[in-house]
Amino acid sequence: MTEYRSIGPAEKQLRSLWDQAKHRVYHPKNWLKLQQLWRRFDLSFILYKDIKIMVPAGKVPDCETCLEICCTGPNSIVSLRLRDIAALIDAGLHQHMTHEKSRLTILGNTMNDSQKNFSESVFAKIFPVLTQDRTQTCTLLDENRMCGAYPHWPISCARYPFAIDAVNKVVFYAKGCGSFDLLPPYEVAERTRYLVQAAIGSYNERIKDIFLIYFAKKDLEKIGLTTYLDLSKID
Repeated sequence: MTEYRSIGPAEKQLRSLWDQAKHRVYHPKNWLKLQQLWRRFDLSFILYKDIKIMVPAGKVPDCETCLEICCTGPNSIVSLRLRDIAALIDAGLHQHMTHEKSRLTILGNTMNDSQKNFSESVFAKIFPVLTQDRTQTCTLLDENRMCGAYPHWPISCARYPFAIDAVNKVVFYAKGCGSFDLLPPYEVAERTRYLVQAAIGSYNERIKDIFLIYFAKKDLEKIGLTTYLDLSKID
């Protein structure tokens, strides 16, 4: 399951910036700043070879026959990465991003520890989320219940329902998805590999974003990405 899509100018610039910034991050003059960030964040990238896949063999989402919609409801909030922001800008879908975070409190006491931790994280404070309508449905969902951003959709949507436990380096099948199919290994191998890689990529993009925000903020501004970030929340 491979996505073939064009890469627009904003995303190309972001990729080029990362190639430059990763050398800047480890420059001796930035060691103190890097150490300070390490005290706040785990900045270790996760590799595919280090991951244990806990998804039952052959279990993949069966989206075409699903009667539920993972793009609606209080648990469907999609926090965006810089890569997502650039892709949506290039696709002309920037109007589907918002800084309105009131929806993060809708769950109230029903939020689990992971959701609570995220709602208080730097990512929830700085990054936008996808807009939702009054029914709490993603505004990118079209009349045919298909993603209007595909294949330029956010990476966290691309990997769902495969999720990652970064602490234990485990990829698992999210409980929120009740639609699945069990296919023979020879049919599902490529799709599983894609979903696992997307789950890992979704996590690693967060680390890249931290580096870029703290070491290349002016460059992000030149690309036009800071317009969609609430950098007043950076301490």
